[in-house]
Amino acid sequence: MGASEEEKDRVSMEKFGCKFSELKDPQDRMSVGGTIGGNMRKEALGSSGYRNQMHTEEHPGADQRGKQQQQEGEQEEGEEQQEGEQEQE
Repeated sequence: MGASEEEKDRVSMEKFGCKFSELKDPQDRMSVGGTIGGNMRKEALGSSGYRNQMHTEEHPGADQRGKQQQQEGEQEEGEEQQEGEQEQE
């Protein structure tokens, strides 16, 4: 199931300002194909499912590390606020 010529032209116009058939650089043509493929995958999975799948496929422990980093960041923000309050006193 390939993308239609209209879809390739639409994405090519958005990215490069010309029709797909006018693209000379193979990298540009691959970029259009990658954008179309990513959009198709996103539609199939839904946007939040797509983000979650990509995040965990590339880095299986990333979800846990991300949560830990977020908690550490929140903790640091709280400490900075406390220091600011103490300086004002």
